[in-house]
Amino acid sequence: MLTGFTAVSSNRKTGAIPTTTSAKETCWDGCPFYEKGCYGKGGPQNIHWNAISSGERGYEWDQFLLKIKTIKRGQLWRHNVTGDLPVVYNGVIDGVKTAQLVSSNKNKKGFTFTHHPLTNNNLAIIKDANAGGFTINISTESIEVADKVMTEYNLPAVAVVNSDKTDRFYKTESGRKVITCPATIHENVTCSTCGLCQIADRQFIIAFPAHGNAKKTVNQIVG
Repeated sequence: MLTGFTAVSSNRKTGAIPTTTSAKETCWDGCPFYEKGCYGKGGPQNIHWNAISSGERGYEWDQFLLKIKTIKRGQLWRHNVTGDLPVVYNGVIDGVKTAQLVSSNKNKKGFTFTHHPLTNNNLAIIKDANAGGFTINISTESIEVADKVMTEYNLPAVAVVNSDKTDRFYKTESGRKVITCPATIHENVTCSTCGLCQIADRQFIIAFPAHGNAKKTVNQIVG
């Protein structure tokens, strides 16, 4: 299983920052977008993702970690434009490899998202990573679930929401603030100029309106 590394991304949403892509085998088959609705299964990213997943391109884990170590001190970077955290098997995060990733990120500003189930094993690994300076956001399909995750586990959470929900700011029923991803509503904003998802101790949810070729499918899933 290989992992892709791009030193300077040409993705218009991330901006010119380092990005990575993990093989499809890292994705949990319980993810609501596993069979349909995944934005990564379309366009140029899907071509790249397929090549990584088939072993045509990418790096073995040790080589990949060396690539992460070349990222400049203080640099914002995104792990997994598509794919998820390294796994032992389906839905079980590999704690050893994740710890190695966290170590390689030292003095850098790495962040990512995970759809893996919040089992005790996975939660412990995710919490250690966030405490160690590598931000792992919990991906959810509603602001209510994201609110619950943040309240119960004190972890940063994001939510995929209906494409019609593009208010810049709003709140959950409990009063927690929700900020719509600025890159989804402003043409001049990218991950490289935003960085909100890298803030591990934030108290607000980040919402991502459904977009791309699978927008209608995602809208049906999230309601």
